[in-house]
Amino acid sequence: MGLVAIAAGFMLPSVGKMRTAPMLYAALNAKKDVYLEKPLSWSLQQSLDMVKAVRRSRQIVQIGSGAGACA
Repeated sequence: MGLVAIAAGFMLPSVGKMRTAPMLYAALNAKKDVYLEKPLSWSLQQSLDMVKAVRRSRQIVQIGSGAGACA
């Protein structure tokens, strides 16, 4: 699903928190906006690294629970 979403111009990774960072970095490198579901990462340091990567990019990154999208 990730590759299809990247080709479409956005990315909605639905992966465990251990794989969220690599998916985020792939999307940012592909110049795609990203919606991530909580939790962001598995550690504070990884979260800080992800935030730095987002700030260096020009992409929109949103983090949420996704629960409201199903209602």
